[in-house]
Amino acid sequence: MNKKYKFTGETKSFLGRVLNRIQARISFGEVIKGDLGGWVEKESNLSIYGEAWVYDEAQVSGKAKVFGEAKVFGEAKVYREAQVSGKAKVFGEAKVFGEAKVFGEAWVYDEAQVSGKAKVFGEAKVFGEAKVFGKALVYGEAWVSGKALVFGEALIKQSVINLIAVCDFNVTAYCNYVQIGCKLHTVCGWVKVFKRRQYISECSGEESYKECRLAFNYCKKLLKNQGQY
Repeated sequence: MNKKYKFTGETKSFLGRVLNRIQARISFGEVIKGDLGGWVEKESNLSIYGEAWVYDEAQVSGKAKVFGEAKVFGEAKVYREAQVSGKAKVFGEAKVFGEAKVFGEAWVYDEAQVSGKAKVFGEAKVFGEAKVFGKALVYGEAWVSGKALVFGEALIKQSVINLIAVCDFNVTAYCNYVQIGCKLHTVCGWVKVFKRRQYISECSGEESYKECRLAFNYCKKLLKNQGQY
C-alpha cells in the first residue's frame, strides 16, 4: 500500500498520457503531510519509499522513475525511461528523457536537457540551454552550461565553459581546447591565430575580431583557474 502519497483526482495530459496531481499522506524530509506535489502518471514513476518527491508543476511519466532522495521541481519533466535517483535534483524547465540517468548529487536545471543513454552523476551540473545526449557521461564536478552540446561517447569530468560572444559566434571551452564558431584549436593554437590576426575575416571585421578575442581570453582565464590549462 502507498502510505507516502495519493492522487488528488486532478489530472492533466502530456504526450497523450494522463498525469495525476499527488499529495503527501505523511511528512518526510522537507515535505509536510498534506502538501500538494507535482504530477505523475502512475505510482511506479515516484517511489513510495524514501524521500524522493515531485514538486510544483514538475512531471514524471512513461516508464520514468524518481527514487532515493531525488527531487524534481519547478516545471521540469522526466519521461520515457529516464531515471533520477540518489540526491539528484532536476528543476527549472529542464528535461530528462529517453533512457538517461541523473544520480548522485548531480543537478540538471534551467532549460538543459539530458537524453538518449547519457548519464550525469557525481556533483556534476548541467544547466543553461546545454544538451547532453547519446552515451555521454558527465560526472565529477563538471559543469556543462550555456548552449554546450555533449554527445556521442564523450566523457566529461571537468567543466565545459560555454558562452555567446557579442559577435554571435558560439564559444565553448573544455580542457585545453576552445571552439569559436566552427573553428577548434588548443589554447596555444588560438594564441597563434590571434597573433597573426587571421581570424578577422571570419569574424566579419575588426570589431567582431576584438570581441571574439575577449571571449577567448575569458575562456582561457576560466580554464586556468579550474586547472584545465
